[in-house]
Amino acid sequence: MKRIAFILSISMLMLLLPGCTRRAELSSGEKGFTAHIRFVHAVPDGPSLSMYMDKDSVFPGIDYTGFSTYRDVVAGKRVVRIFPEGNTDSAAVTSEREMEAGNYYTALVTGSSDSMKLLFLTDDVSPARKGKSKVRFVNAIPDPFVQRADLRETPGDKTLVGDVKYLGVGPYITLKSGKHNFELRFEGLSTTLAKAPDTDLKSGGVYTIVAEGNLLENITLQVYEDE
Repeated sequence: MKRIAFILSISMLMLLLPGCTRRAELSSGEKGFTAHIRFVHAVPDGPSLSMYMDKDSVFPGIDYTGFSTYRDVVAGKRVVRIFPEGNTDSAAVTSEREMEAGNYYTALVTGSSDSMKLLFLTDDVSPARKGKSKVRFVNAIPDPFVQRADLRETPGDKTLVGDVKYLGVGPYITLKSGKHNFELRFEGLSTTLAKAPDTDLKSGGVYTIVAEGNLLENITLQVYEDE
């Protein structure tokens, strides 16, 4: 109890010191208050984007299909704002989110340049067992003709995750580690929209596969490692 009281006292003192706010970046000694977040830009016709949490710049200047690594931030209720790079007068997206200490999150922005949407994902970064990998699928295609999609694997034409609607997130599934050929298809049809051939899944790895783009801007499957 003395140790807990001491830590709380130090934290309260930091709130009172000039320049030390609860929204500041945490030091290594305060990891019990830390959450982890990364940013994915999936707006096909969008400009370079910057992400702010409350008034702090977290990820500046990320282009379409670009992504960040995880960054430590203060846990708790945070206001996430997405701005076109170089313009902080009016946010394209504003959303209040509760972030739990110790959790990992992905802030994925999709939609169009004049109507962006924030998909806030909770990531499971616990490693898969030896010889296996974990994969989940996200449909981030803002196209009215691709409202539902399947993630398939070839050869064998196996549906890994089926009928995922726009802004939908499939569950983590377990696959054998090694090389895989992933395909994105219209839900229930054989038409291939995008491919991610020879994707090498490492033993114990955890991945998020995101369908991005639209029929005019080129649809892609982006594979992000959750670590």
